[in-house]
Amino acid sequence: MTWQSLLPATRGTLPNGEPVCRTDPGGSFDAPVAILGVYPAGAVARTTVGARVMNLPVRVERTSFELGVSASAKDLDARFLDPLGLDRASVLTLDVMPYFLANTRKSNGRSMADNLREAEAAFGRSFGIEARPAPEALVKLARQMPGNVARLTDFFGRSKAKLLLTLGSEAAAFVRHETYEKVNGAARSLFYAAPVELDVLGTRLSVVHLAHPGILMSGKGKKSDWPLRHDRWCSGDGRELVARVMGRV
Repeated sequence: MTWQSLLPATRGTLPNGEPVCRTDPGGSFDAPVAILGVYPAGAVARTTVGARVMNLPVRVERTSFELGVSASAKDLDARFLDPLGLDRASVLTLDVMPYFLANTRKSNGRSMADNLREAEAAFGRSFGIEARPAPEALVKLARQMPGNVARLTDFFGRSKAKLLLTLGSEAAAFVRHETYEKVNGAARSLFYAAPVELDVLGTRLSVVHLAHPGILMSGKGKKSDWPLRHDRWCSGDGRELVARVMGRV
């Protein structure tokens, strides 16, 4: 049985009837740099459901970090690719999870997952969109979901990348075969360090762990030292590393 049969091209539908597509790689397998994100993103819009107006997803990524679908794509360009001297033709973008998951972070007392459950009740049907698990549970799900490890093994096996950049503690924990708690607790020493050689699902890669875009862009994150550490690495060691990988020096 192939991973494609275990992880079909679509799973569920959005409230507007659009299918929830499996998020496939963005960019080229020939790219010298790979970026591993945590989960596919979606675009949301204010939607009237009965007497309530709520935020509901109206599109989800068909390829990882797809431009025009989510703010994550713009953040990737502005905070990662541009400072490192990369363009999208030079990177392969991948997601740990294959399908969009509803955010469980609260906004004004309600999360996207809450809104989806209420909309399901109002429409009388299930969308098939699962709520995003807590970080440790998400890492376990990525390893245990039938077909997912085979999916990523296939992608890394086809990739010609020499350098892998992971975004956030969940992606770092996944490639290091460690728990989220262990990696997140050691993030200060693990992130923005010198590249480490890791076996990533059968492929040997130089790996650098970077902060998740949400940490860099959120109000709370901006008050921490993570944005400064990120910017210094991108303009210094990171840019030099990428230049070597790209054969510019």
